[in-house]
Amino acid sequence: MGGHSALEGFPYFARHPNIVWGMRAFKEDLFKAADDLLKEEHPKKLEAYLSIFVKPAFPLDPQKIIELAQSQNKRLRSAAIHALRNLKDERIHRLAVQLICQRETEVEALELFTFNYEENDLPLLEHVAFKKHNKHSFHNMELDMVNIFEKHPTASCQKIMIELYHKGLCSPCRRRAVEIMLANDILPASLRDEIRYDCNPDIRELWMKSANAGLP
Repeated sequence: MGGHSALEGFPYFARHPNIVWGMRAFKEDLFKAADDLLKEEHPKKLEAYLSIFVKPAFPLDPQKIIELAQSQNKRLRSAAIHALRNLKDERIHRLAVQLICQRETEVEALELFTFNYEENDLPLLEHVAFKKHNKHSFHNMELDMVNIFEKHPTASCQKIMIELYHKGLCSPCRRRAVEIMLANDILPASLRDEIRYDCNPDIRELWMKSANAGLP
């Protein structure tokens, strides 16, 4: 990386310390790391720099990261997508639409909609939600879906949230799906009866709250 890198003291192959460093870094250090990233070309070192921005937003123009998110290098592409997840930018929205239409990246692309979702994106998200997934892929999908619709309240997410509630194995995500439906007044009466007896006490508590609020 040359000179005094912003990653000095953090091995570029150790991803977790870089995430922690990014969370704790001062603003000027994040700008230095961002500038270093824009100058870097080595894939492994780029991965390390990108991991710094999993939590804090990348503070400079993200065009290079947008390009890296289209890389044939899967690890580099994933790291770039993670680094773009906290940014709102029309270029990132276009990238999200592009990637969600490709089988290899359709689930990863959901991260990019968290801050860039538009109502006409719903058919794209529904297409992914109702596909067959393995356990790991489904959980990644449901986590991104609840993140998206918590930030973008809409009644149109009802079908996706019902799917997450019925098929999800993650109790916190299932609870969040119910909370989203309650917040948007789209929890079906049949599902309201079902959550009353849910195996998760936190979800049963949501029924109690809705009953106390006078909902049917």
